[in-house]
Amino acid sequence: MAQSTIQAIKEAELAADKALKDAAQKKDELLKNADIEAKKIIADQTKAVKEKAEADLAEANKKKDEVVSEAVVKTEANIKAMRENAQAKKKQAIDLIVAEVI
Repeated sequence: MAQSTIQAIKEAELAADKALKDAAQKKDELLKNADIEAKKIIADQTKAVKEKAEADLAEANKKKDEVVSEAVVKTEANIKAMRENAQAKKKQAIDLIVAEVI
């Protein structure tokens, strides 16, 4: 009877050791899988943020180009108006000088 009790205790201890080893192995496997999944999520999020930033930058550059083009058109129109005004003033000045001389 004592022999069978001792044997039962040894078997229980072996089973407990095996359960602990199995649990440790499962824990390591779960941690490894969690680490892999976390790295994947981080990579996916990083990629998404980078793509969004690139799209935002492209949109900003497009808007900048539109604003610059609009400014160039307005500036060219102002320059043309100033030249026309200067031509008119020049003609008036010539006509005034001619009128004074005659």
